Amino acid sequence: MNVKLVLKQDVEHLGRKGALVEVAPGYARNYLLPRGLAERATTGLVKLMEQRRVKEREAQAKLRQTSLDTARVLEGIPQYVIQKQVGETGQLFGSVTAQDIADAVQNIVGFSIDRRELAMPEEDIRNLGTYIVRLKLFTDIAADLTIEVIST
Repeated sequence: MNVKLVLKQDVEHLGRKGALVEVAPGYARNYLLPRGLAERATTGLVKLMEQRRVKEREAQAKLRQTSLDTARVLEGIPQYVIQKQVGETGQLFGSVTAQDIADAVQNIVGFSIDRRELAMPEEDIRNLGTYIVRLKLFTDIAADLTIEVIST
């Protein structure tokens, strides 16, 4: 007869934190319970874990909707212009970095983005021109930003 437990932490090959699992009594008694990885599933604990799961799903849905709205706003701007100094050959002095793009977006739309979520076309942009940069907003939501690099 298996024992019902609620996992307090992620356990490899068993489940994620908060999951209700059934395991052999020896595995529960000798491994999971002494290490504090799980606790016995009481009706109150199962209800509490279900309430937490519902709240987590609601929070994820709200975050996803916010990401969709943000993507619409960001993609609604035809292009983000970044001015840089250039030499006689058209080569930039320095480069356009993810931070430069994040600053340009903040100046135009009024809210900040995480520069670490930008997928740059190359390591850094080193020439004048138009570039498409992808901004990851959520697990399955991204916004494509058109970046125009011009000389000052």
